[in-house]
Amino acid sequence: MNIVGNENVSCKDLAKLVCLEGDKLLSKGTTGIISIFHLQRDEKYWPKPLEFDPTRFLPDTIGKIKLFSLLAFSTGPRDCLAQAMAMLKITIASIVGSFQITSILYKDIEELNVMLSLELKTCEALDCHFILRTSEKSE
Repeated sequence: MNIVGNENVSCKDLAKLVCLEGDKLLSKGTTGIISIFHLQRDEKYWPKPLEFDPTRFLPDTIGKIKLFSLLAFSTGPRDCLAQAMAMLKITIASIVGSFQITSILYKDIEELNVMLSLELKTCEALDCHFILRTSEKSE
């Protein structure tokens, strides 16, 4: 799960009438906007959403993920063309997972100042240091 992803919103035209909680209705053809940035930080779907926990995606736990709560590549006929790059990302994630990443400038991910653009990114350059982890579990 990306903490700072490549896509921060997804816009889709609704194919049918949608009933929301309570008595709210969205008509067919209405453009719906999903904040992927917020969806992937919602504790309703992701306990401790900002914690690095690659075990969420292991074969014995991946079935617990609620359908469409993870939109790493969007969905539907216009989904992300970069899905083929996922294996590369997984390889990089497994390498990076061997390190604890620290910063002199930032003590917590909540301190990052982000901006909305075609992709979500930090406003300032990141100051990152890679320290080899000494145990299986991140500290």
